[in-house]
Amino acid sequence: MIIFISNLGLCHESKFLLKVREASLAGVNYIYLRENDLSDRQYKDLALSCMQMMIGTKTELVVCHRDHIADQLNLKKHNRFHEKTESSFTVSTHTLDEVKEVKGYYLYSPIFETLCKPGVKAKGLNHYESKMIALGGINQSRLNELTNINHVALMSEWLIVEDVFNLVKTYKKYGY
Repeated sequence: MIIFISNLGLCHESKFLLKVREASLAGVNYIYLRENDLSDRQYKDLALSCMQMMIGTKTELVVCHRDHIADQLNLKKHNRFHEKTESSFTVSTHTLDEVKEVKGYYLYSPIFETLCKPGVKAKGLNHYESKMIALGGINQSRLNELTNINHVALMSEWLIVEDVFNLVKTYKKYGY
């Protein structure tokens, strides 16, 4: 499974929407709309624009931390660990104690140092299970280090690379 996570701080909105379209056409599984600093109205408008960009593809949009908007748009939900519910598709985790309490898929981060959170200590690859989605510093140069990982989430790389289609193609070659 390949997940792309939004960060408008790395990519202007108009270019972001084009990247959403390209990623969807390339076959990325999910795009998570993270944008915590937007108002609910701005967030919902951006979600609707993303959904339009995904028309005709199998890529699904996932709403982060705003269950009410996910419910309005009939989309999957991603929540922080302390906000998890039975309807959470995925949950963010940062400790092994949190991982033990999660029943479904979870994002575990940061695996490596990241551009988005400089100075935050990396967790490394000392933890693995089939429900884990590796996040944090995941990029093409580290694909050989991810041999036991079934699912990856990328934030920075897909937003700064010029050719999203070839990026997805590379990850798919590695079995994601």
